[in-house]
Amino acid sequence: MNLLERICLLMFLGACSCVGFMMTLPKVFRYYNNELHAVFYLGATVVTSFLFPKRWGILSVGLFTFGLFIEKAQEYSKRIRLPYLGRVVHGNFDPEDVQYNLIGIILGLLIFHSYQKIRKSKV
Repeated sequence: MNLLERICLLMFLGACSCVGFMMTLPKVFRYYNNELHAVFYLGATVVTSFLFPKRWGILSVGLFTFGLFIEKAQEYSKRIRLPYLGRVVHGNFDPEDVQYNLIGIILGLLIFHSYQKIRKSKV
């Protein structure tokens, strides 16, 4: 993939993530909310690190910042009602979600760097 394609893919995935995080989880998943945050950010870290391997640090900081902004947007969304839904989209700012976002990012970086180390040792 060339640079433009990777940037467009990242923007598309980011937009899908924004929409996904603004929706309330179905009841069956609410018990696993924290784990789902960690798994999402682990996957996001791995994907972005492989798309832009030389920029993994800034992308990790960007993902963490993205998580903070999403949590703030969820808090703000309580104050507005969307005309076509007629109800609140999401709930509160949850510091525990931010903590699990960070855990996912750290685990994603461990996977990425472990893979990089293994790949370089075989060469």
